[in-house]
Amino acid sequence: MAFAFFVVISHTVQLAGIDDLYVLRVIFSSDTAVQAFFIISGFLTINSFESSGRKVGDFYLRRFLRIMPAYVAAVLIFCALGVGQALSYGRHVELAGIFRYLVANLSLLNFLQPTIDGVFSGNPYPEINGALWTIKVEVGFYALVPLLCMIGSRASFLSVAIVLIAIGILWPSGLKFAADAGFHLHPSLGHQLPGQFAYFGLGALFYWVSRADQRTPLAAAIVVATALACAGLGEFRMATQVVVLSTLIYWVIHLPQIMPGKRPDLSYGIYLCHFPIIQLLINWRGWSGGEEYLLLLLVPAAAIAYAMASWRVVEVPSMNFGKRMTANETRN
Repeated sequence: MAFAFFVVISHTVQLAGIDDLYVLRVIFSSDTAVQAFFIISGFLTINSFESSGRKVGDFYLRRFLRIMPAYVAAVLIFCALGVGQALSYGRHVELAGIFRYLVANLSLLNFLQPTIDGVFSGNPYPEINGALWTIKVEVGFYALVPLLCMIGSRASFLSVAIVLIAIGILWPSGLKFAADAGFHLHPSLGHQLPGQFAYFGLGALFYWVSRADQRTPLAAAIVVATALACAGLGEFRMATQVVVLSTLIYWVIHLPQIMPGKRPDLSYGIYLCHFPIIQLLINWRGWSGGEEYLLLLLVPAAAIAYAMASWRVVEVPSMNFGKRMTANETRN
């Protein structure tokens, strides 16, 4: 959940324009936190598929019910709140704009319609929920997990990890080569699935290590080689992220559980809601004269409250439904 709060702090400083606290955006980098999510996701989803008996249908159903109900709820709720706030201020909001926004975002194509005219139009950034782009990347990786696990079981998960990492670190160079050749591709492609393979590949590497501890030295050598390759290609930030995040997440994965027992997993809910909460608060009033620092308290508090409600009302019932469905299929 710490990485979720990194994103919250970074986006609060960015969206509210708190220039005096720009250093927090560097320390609590949202970009780095998202890459950490992808590494953890690579490890957890492969582990989930392998431990569930490699039942493709059950895996897809459970992943869908873990991700999409809470995602759909967040899109609908914050669209309604944003539109309602805009109308209360006397702003004109077209029904067609709302429809286009919902179609694009509910289908995970957020880049097609990130905002609605009249909603947050007075904010420094007009996007309603600019954090949602990562969800389609996650879903795209989920779609590939059964294939990756099939290859991993026949060859090795080490080879899967190396191939994913290689594709990921070569992707930025490929985009630059295409641009030099006259093919000007959309800049967002640099953040999409092929470009994130390196981080999912590190997650696959950690899964391979988790099967036998004596593999750790080789894995460490691969991480170092990955960082050196990134640096050699001029991707120094990526090189740093690879080393720092790999070291941190490796120790987190191998730490003994401090608080045993079931606990709410609020990280997903916090991630889904924090961006529009910031936008709503900024749009609500002018934050100046030091008042903007209050956002660093208000946003996390509101995000936790929403995440708790999402966990209890949407996420847990959806996951339990998925467990019942897959249990019924197993019995049949």
